[in-house]
This record gives sequence, structure tokens and C-alpha cells, in this order.
Amino acid sequence: MDRKKLELADDILGAILGANAFDDFMGHDAGVSAADKAVAEALNAVAEYVPVEAMGRLRDSIAGISAAYSQCGTVYGLYVAATMREAVTCPTELSRYVMERVEKARVDE
Repeated sequence: MDRKKLELADDILGAILGANAFDDFMGHDAGVSAADKAVAEALNAVAEYVPVEAMGRLRDSIAGISAAYSQCGTVYGLYVAATMREAVTCPTELSRYVMERVEKARVDE
């Protein structure tokens, strides 16, 4: 992929992940809320034993990995959507593939 397309993709991902709608979506997700609470509790439990500078680095690292997971998940979601779009435009090929898998599973039994 050429550099201009990569830059465009990065800009689009930034817009998706930086959108208020995405923040709202994550803010209402039970799994995200539970994980966020667990991290906060763990950080609070060690805060008195860890120097302030190290706690800052730890919080920054957690934020960085969270952002990386979000970006990766978004890219994978877009990949899945594109794959499904392509698959539904070729229903005969998809059906044939499924039938071949079913037949192979039956033979392998």
C-alpha cells in the first residue's frame, strides 16, 4: 500500500477513535467499565508503594496499550466488514465453500 493511502487510513482511524460517539460507546460498555474499574483499583492498591513518576509512566503505558487495542479492534472490524461485503456479493462461492466444509467434516468423522 502506498504512503498516501496509509496516511489516509491513519487519519480515518484517528477520526473514528477520536469521535465523541466512540467515547460514548465505550463509556456505556459494561466490559470496558469493569476493566477500567479493575485497573483503577489495582493502581490505587499500589500507589503508596510506587514513586509518583513510575505511577505516571504506568498510567501512560496502560493508556497506550488500551489505545493500541482499540485501534487494532477497529481495523479488524473494518476488515471483517469488508470481507463480509465481498462474501455476500458472491453467495454461490460462499455456499459452495460451506458445503465443501460440511462434506469434509462428514468424511473425517
